[in-house]
Order: sequence, then structure tokens, then C-alpha cells
Amino acid sequence: MHRLRDINRRFLVYGLILLVGLGVVLYETVFNKPSEECRPVRDFLEFNQEQTKVINEKGDNASIADYEGWADGLAERSGRVTNPDLAVQAVRVADLANRFVIKLPALRAQTNVQPGTEEQTPAIVYEMSAINTQISDGIRALNQSCPD
Repeated sequence: MHRLRDINRRFLVYGLILLVGLGVVLYETVFNKPSEECRPVRDFLEFNQEQTKVINEKGDNASIADYEGWADGLAERSGRVTNPDLAVQAVRVADLANRFVIKLPALRAQTNVQPGTEEQTPAIVYEMSAINTQISDGIRALNQSCPD
């Protein structure tokens, strides 16, 4: 009789473990997905993160083409965002990225001064910093609207 109770307890414990495991799998595969509206936003954000990492790894060796690929990829992905409010944000970030890329050659040219010469910081440095801040703010807003 005690042996039968021990077997029943084991089945109960194993059954509960199995149910919890199935619950976790179900939650992760069905309920913990981004909404349909957020899927393209998450794609946009993940692309931005990947490209930012690639550009940062290249540092000063990142080419204009690297930045153009980033801006073009954001523009392409912003067109896939279907929620009107999120689409406005994504398109704005993509437009800012494009403006950043357009100004990048001028930034590089104006900041390539000879060591030892004391020149005033070019205005484009401040412009690019402002654009970069706006891009970061837009990415942050999209991330808050569609978190991981």
C-alpha cells in the first residue's frame, strides 16, 4: 500500500513538472511574442542594433558605405511598420539616419585638422550631435513602445 502511494506521488510530481514545463514552452512560443504591430518595429530595432555594433567595431575605419547601408536598411524596414503612430516614429528615425549619412563626409572633412592647430569646433559637429541625439531618442521611444 505504501509502495502504491510512493508511485502515485512520483507520478504526481512528474506530472506537475511536465505541466509546468509545457506551460513555460507555451508561454514562450505563443504568448511572449511581440504583437503583429511590433514585429516590424522589433526587426527595425534589431537591424539598428546589429549595424550600430558593426560600425562601432570598425571605429574610424567605418566607411560612408557602411553608414549608407545602415540608413538604407532603416528606411526599408520603416516602410514595413503598419501601426500609424509607430510608422511615424520609424520613418522619422530613418530620415534622421539618412541626414546623418549625408552630412558625414562634411563632418569628416571639417574635423580632419592638423594636430597642433587650434581651431574652433566646426558647427557641423554640433549639428551631427543633435541628429545623433534625435536618432537615439527615436530608437528609445520605439523600444519603449515595443519592448523585447
